[in-house]
Amino acid sequence: MNAITKEHRMELARVSLWPLTSRAVRAAVLMIAGMSKERADDHLDSFTPEERTAIWAAASTLERDAQIVAQCAERFYVVRAH
Repeated sequence: MNAITKEHRMELARVSLWPLTSRAVRAAVLMIAGMSKERADDHLDSFTPEERTAIWAAASTLERDAQIVAQCAERFYVVRAH
């Protein structure tokens, strides 16, 4: 298998996974990236490389922030449970 075929397969996998995520999460990531939440239903391959980079960065930010929110909620629950 050459590098082009492998890269193409990876892109097909990414494109096929995009619609399997919740629309709410896609909309949130797009808003964090400074894009319209209305594009959450757009196909992944409709975004430019620059937009894809912004989406990746926004998703990383959301992932980090969601972990912090989860930790805060967990600690709050534990404190209130006692």
